[in-house]
Amino acid sequence: MEQVRINISQIEGITERLKNIKIKDSYKNREFITFDSRRDKKIIAYLFCAAICHQTQNLINRDKNLIGWNYLEYVFSSLAKSNSKLLDIEYINNKTTDELIIEFQKLFPESKDNSQCTLDNLPERIGLLKNIGEVLQERYNSQIEELLSKSEMRLFNNGNGLYELLNDFEAFQDPLKKKSTLFIKLLFQSGIICILDSENFEPLMDYHMQRLLLRTASIDVLDNKLEKMLKNKELLNSDLEVREKCVDAIRLISKLSGISILDLDDIFWAIGRSCCNNKILCRDRQCSKNPCTLTLVLYLETHDHCIFEEVCLGSLNINYQEFWEPKVKTYYY
Repeated sequence: MEQVRINISQIEGITERLKNIKIKDSYKNREFITFDSRRDKKIIAYLFCAAICHQTQNLINRDKNLIGWNYLEYVFSSLAKSNSKLLDIEYINNKTTDELIIEFQKLFPESKDNSQCTLDNLPERIGLLKNIGEVLQERYNSQIEELLSKSEMRLFNNGNGLYELLNDFEAFQDPLKKKSTLFIKLLFQSGIICILDSENFEPLMDYHMQRLLLRTASIDVLDNKLEKMLKNKELLNSDLEVREKCVDAIRLISKLSGISILDLDDIFWAIGRSCCNNKILCRDRQCSKNPCTLTLVLYLETHDHCIFEEVCLGSLNINYQEFWEPKVKTYYY
């Protein structure tokens, strides 16, 4: 018996609110997409950044007002522009995990007055980078370009597509391919590669998007026990069914709206991250991030109301505001 299902009527209402929206040119051309560096360093920066991008709720630089993903963008673009040895596969392979932990700790201080690293679980994250180094050395002569070439710029290619080849790395073994799509998206949006079968992109399903889809009732939770656990932020044994239904919801929204999977990711991630997080715009008249991420992504005349307000069930029924994303132990997202 299924515990979760997509809500087609809600999705149709949400899709209506996406008409005539436009992503800002300034966002499409933001620093992390356009920064100038050696091509190989930029590719490895994207690869490493995507590989360790999971559960970043504690990651913050207070001086620069950088939180989560934005802090990762800042650090890895800086490493690429400075031609850092931390983006050199041979260097990564020749260093121990403990040595690399010490180096990465210095990259993510909380502030200039507090050197405490806010990128948590560093042994796990560095372990994922070490694995990338080992696989690249064993299979691709330590050259990420060889992997890209082998894929023939396809996501699926009889076992040799980007999704298929990235699955050899521990960091990218999520069956729903969140980190893989993130890495490929960065390569694609920055113009480093083209994708010949872009219709095969998988939605990037992270915790912000799951929370938003639950609160809007784009997916319905049919199991009372699961609903209670989600609302109480209880640890689940598996999040797979919820994530899979969320992926189905985004695919349907993309089909109905004509908006690409990659653009929907930017929009829904921004809303979930800022407008529908601890603070909820339709309730608090305030977003969790300042500036609100959505105002950086979309052209908006005003942002006093959520773009889904009065369609989203969370704006009409406080019970839906109580939903949270599944709490699981994972390095997938």
